[in-house]
Amino acid sequence: MRVLRDLIVAAVLVVILAIAAFDEWVAFVPSRPRALTSTPPPIPTDEPAPTPADEPPLIPTQAPSPPIAHVPSRAFTKKPALAPFKLIGAIRLPASEAVNIDLAKEVQECTMGAGYEDIHAGTQVIVTDQSGEIISLSKLTVGALVLNGDEPISEQPCSFLFIATVPSGRTAYGIEVAHRGKVFYTEKDLRSSAAVLNLGFPEERSG
Repeated sequence: MRVLRDLIVAAVLVVILAIAAFDEWVAFVPSRPRALTSTPPPIPTDEPAPTPADEPPLIPTQAPSPPIAHVPSRAFTKKPALAPFKLIGAIRLPASEAVNIDLAKEVQECTMGAGYEDIHAGTQVIVTDQSGEIISLSKLTVGALVLNGDEPISEQPCSFLFIATVPSGRTAYGIEVAHRGKVFYTEKDLRSSAAVLNLGFPEERSG
């Protein structure tokens, strides 16, 4: 029993000595290097550090200039073009000069007789300005008569209508039908009422 006890004590001592030796060995083993966290020192160079005198001068910055406003020249400023307008007119002749009047009909077409054969549907209407320049062309429509029993047939008109598109802004507008002479109107007159040309009526009814 004593021998067994001595062996156990010896074994325990061996274990204790082994642990002590291991601790001493660990203490002498160098620790693993850690990663550097600081910035490495700069590598020395032979060039001297720049002095303030060697640095390039700073260029002063300037505030941006305000944009230049665009002012259109009067020489290149165009006035807006005036819109054209519709000229409505008619040439009227005495119904007594027509060759096909039927007094039993209240409304009927007119066919003009001798001396007025050039007045019919399709006859050209010429519109000129104050200088004589042609500014529009049109044609007569079919002549029409609306009978009025209270007036003599010689005083009732056969009317041939026409419509033309003419430019605005002219001083005067001359209207001529079948080369029977011009009658002039102002733009104000043509815009406010129809242009009526009377042919074959007494002077007091013309205009």
